[in-house]
Amino acid sequence: HMACGARFRSDYVLYDGPRDARHAFTGLRVLAEDDGGGRGCLVRWGGGVVLPLPNSYEMMGFMRGLNTAGEVALGAAGPR
Repeated sequence: HMACGARFRSDYVLYDGPRDARHAFTGLRVLAEDDGGGRGCLVRWGGGVVLPLPNSYEMMGFMRGLNTAGEVALGAAGPR
């Protein structure tokens, strides 16, 4: 189960059951190859795929916000 994660500075929040019976256990931030957006720098991976690498302030804010809420910070990167 998934929901919008904007409240926790995430793209999505994940649940291990129905939302009305469970609290979210993790926040997911998805980084795609064309999502530079001026946040951090771009890293070139094998095959010429360029993925954004958030700066340390961006990642620290993401992790601290979720840890305060008792959730796990999860990041995923890949080509769009």
